[in-house]
Amino acid sequence: MVRDADIPFVAWRERARERVPACLFTGSRGLDDVIAARLIAATAERLPDVVFQLVGPVCEAVGPVPGNVRLHRHASADLLRRVRLGLSPVIEVPGGRDRAIGFARAGLPVIASPEATRGLERVLTDCWLVCSPERGSLRDAIVESLEWDWSGPVAEARRIASAIY
Repeated sequence: MVRDADIPFVAWRERARERVPACLFTGSRGLDDVIAARLIAATAERLPDVVFQLVGPVCEAVGPVPGNVRLHRHASADLLRRVRLGLSPVIEVPGGRDRAIGFARAGLPVIASPEATRGLERVLTDCWLVCSPERGSLRDAIVESLEWDWSGPVAEARRIASAIY
């Protein structure tokens, strides 16, 4: 599993310079993470120009994935520096909200399900794009997000996540 400290901080403008946009999901073999990873793989089929980096034990259980989904048991710092968006489209969060908070600390814009934001300070989640964990909604959120200037929300989310969590 990828820990907060493993995701290096990279300013939004630098992340946005990557030629091919990439989204990051880190997960365990838990059912909630596997369901989220399968949702991401299904969404990836509809976004062939975006790369989806799935990291962690979830890769062992996700099943077949399209060609634009990359599976990594472990992630290098370089891979984590090159992603543009952090995804947390879970249907339930049994073990905490570390994934999305870690993304925020690293300067990644976050696309999260309402479930992933439960129990977090609204001032933080207002900096994220919250959408239902469904293929069409996630796809639309990713497409919209790739065009946004996330500089302000990312800086504010990083400040809040570091101060509160």
